[in-house]
Amino acid sequence: MEKPLRIWVGHHFDLQRARLKKYRKEYAEVPARSEYVSPHSVKIGILKCFTPLYATYVAACEELKLSYEVIDLTAEDWMERIERSGCDLFLFWPAVAYSHWKGLGDERIRILVEWMQKPVYPSFEAVWIHESKSRMHYWMRQHGVPHPKTWVFYNEEEALAFAEVCKLPVVFKSDLGSGASGVRVCRNRLDIKRLIRKTFGPGFRNWRQGPTDRQVGFIVFQEYVHVASEWRILRFGDALFGHAKKREGDFHSGTGIAEWSTPPPKLLEFAYMVTERGGFTGTDIDIFETESGHYLVNEIQAVFGSIRPYQMLVDGKPGMFMRTANAEWKFVEGMFCQNACSTLRVVDAVRKLGLDIQFPRYDGPMPSPD
Repeated sequence: MEKPLRIWVGHHFDLQRARLKKYRKEYAEVPARSEYVSPHSVKIGILKCFTPLYATYVAACEELKLSYEVIDLTAEDWMERIERSGCDLFLFWPAVAYSHWKGLGDERIRILVEWMQKPVYPSFEAVWIHESKSRMHYWMRQHGVPHPKTWVFYNEEEALAFAEVCKLPVVFKSDLGSGASGVRVCRNRLDIKRLIRKTFGPGFRNWRQGPTDRQVGFIVFQEYVHVASEWRILRFGDALFGHAKKREGDFHSGTGIAEWSTPPPKLLEFAYMVTERGGFTGTDIDIFETESGHYLVNEIQAVFGSIRPYQMLVDGKPGMFMRTANAEWKFVEGMFCQNACSTLRVVDAVRKLGLDIQFPRYDGPMPSPD
């Protein structure tokens, strides 16, 4: 379905029931547990939560010959299932298409980590800020991470006063919403005031949400940054991958089109610094490179979409950059991003348990970068 049609359908129909029906069919094809004797003394719990993307963890565990069990995080007796599983580590893919999906994930991962004392990957902090523009802003402000200036208003009068004096254009962002689905570039004050009144009135929803799932009572604005490039940088352990995003109209995000420029060492070091501050060793950072050559973090995501088994090309060759002991970046050729990068996630996660395991290369044919 072409994007304009998807947007129209999303604005006029509640897709939640159709999505869940489709997902349940896909669930039925995914094994519930490993059927082999693993050579590794680790058992992985894979948390199922609304979307079928947890299946990428299943595929990764199958590839790595790790014992696993799938546990439904949405089940009423989910805590008992966790306790009975005997798993050493739990893997999670947050579902955020609807605010109650996001709320369930945040709630239950916090309970798992803080009350049940279970190790979860990604970390609760990474899950908590995932896809929430306001939380990302607070986190980056508190940790001294350069990012576009952001305003979060819970007071309508304050927001309307801001609309009278803010520099134009200014960017409106819905708190939840991937792929630029809730982003508007406001070029006049009337548009800003309309969004404020909508958000503090009946509520705003992006086209990916259902008609009853609205953001009500608060609003997020971000300064408009003149961007030379936007980069997607992925980190797993000490391995980094990266490429630029192609711009269409006002946005780089959401186009789904990569430009295979090689990220420079300065950019890799910036991304490494940011992730170190949060202890985020398996994450995606979208970074603006300004026209003056400065770097600003646009978003930090715990998980992200990935189709190809590579996420970086250097002189046409797929691979990754590894950070050496003396803080240099060494290129390692190969395709490592199979299973939507979940093989990289699983390896990074089990290494934290002390299991000595390497990133396996994908040995299939190399898909076209076009």
